[in-house]
Amino acid sequence: MGANFCNFGGEGIIMRKDVLEEIDMLEKFDNMTTWTEFEEILTAAVAAGYPGLINADAEGTVISPGPYIAGSDKLEEAYWVDVAGDGNGQIYIDQADGKVKCYYMNEDYKNNLIRIGDWYTKGLIYKDASTAEEYADQQIKNGVGTAMVKTLEYGWAGSLPAACGYEMAVKFTGAMNLLGTGAFTKFGWAVPVTACQNVSNEYKPMLSSGVYGADTEAKYQEYIAALEGAGINDIIAEYQRQLDEWLASQN
Repeated sequence: MGANFCNFGGEGIIMRKDVLEEIDMLEKFDNMTTWTEFEEILTAAVAAGYPGLINADAEGTVISPGPYIAGSDKLEEAYWVDVAGDGNGQIYIDQADGKVKCYYMNEDYKNNLIRIGDWYTKGLIYKDASTAEEYADQQIKNGVGTAMVKTLEYGWAGSLPAACGYEMAVKFTGAMNLLGTGAFTKFGWAVPVTACQNVSNEYKPMLSSGVYGADTEAKYQEYIAALEGAGINDIIAEYQRQLDEWLASQN
């Protein structure tokens, strides 16, 4: 259940323990290894009259808050990425080849959105997650949601029950906090950064909360095209230039 691991941080799946006990799925939650199993648990909770999954941030994110990405169906294959201090979450450094890439163009990220769209259609996600002014712990306390997926920091075992108002069960995915690259010299004044963030503001909350449902794939493609039109590739090139210069200086 994760109670013995409060000295590290990472992506945690969190759910009200009393609800899990009522639907007789606490053991299943503790031992689940896939997102599909979590879906089955959420389905049972919703069928019992409880609200489902709520957003963990102000952008409607219900699974894999940055800088994490859910990989396959297996929880252990969710992973952390180095966003190089990019507060907008637009880019990351691919550890496999050392290249700077767009966070939103990651195939695993897209597949995660499709999963979320399916869950929204099934009624497993809070319908107002994309526009909610409150989120995460506060929504659990308010009874809006039963479960959430969020970043857990050091000491969460003591702070989480107080923040949520309930005893919470926790299951960590494979996405654990690692040391990342420090912030690069960004160019927030430049047109591409302003424009790309505007595109994300338009598309990301709806995609991240599953509102598009069966249309998620099509809307995702619109999102990527809009990012490219706004200049995301210029941003990637600038980050790559700075990364290459830094690497060269280490030799």
